[in-house]
Amino acid sequence: MKDKLVDLELKTFQTKKEMLDDAKRASKAPRPRVVVVSSKTAWRPDWVVEAERIGRVRKGEVRLVFIGDPVHAGEWSKDRTVLHRVLPQIKIVKLRPLARSYLGNRIESLQIPGELLDRILQVTGGWSETAGPLLSRITQGCPGKNHT
Repeated sequence: MKDKLVDLELKTFQTKKEMLDDAKRASKAPRPRVVVVSSKTAWRPDWVVEAERIGRVRKGEVRLVFIGDPVHAGEWSKDRTVLHRVLPQIKIVKLRPLARSYLGNRIESLQIPGELLDRILQVTGGWSETAGPLLSRITQGCPGKNHT
């Protein structure tokens, strides 16, 4: 997916090498790439450690977002060395999903076409920490509308 700020890519990787090679790839546009590593990827803490060493990641040209589930959390809790070394450099965000009905009402109140509901849910996963800022950006880009 592409917007005006970043190139956003949701990916599932089979191996750490595949993910690292992808993170080394430059963006085709003059904006950063954000690679969201799906929770379907069996990533472990060492993947995060190695990814942070990549030059493009350090420069901010490529940003990696690792989505985890309980299995991933279990791996983090087992690897204390990596956890203590890397945790201060990593932003961990606990996501809370929005109900479809709430998001539909919010979209309607912002006078955004209702057919965008499914697209917004697909792009954000319905998570409040991603859907909320997206809706704010949409309202900022719609001058002249009454958004209360």
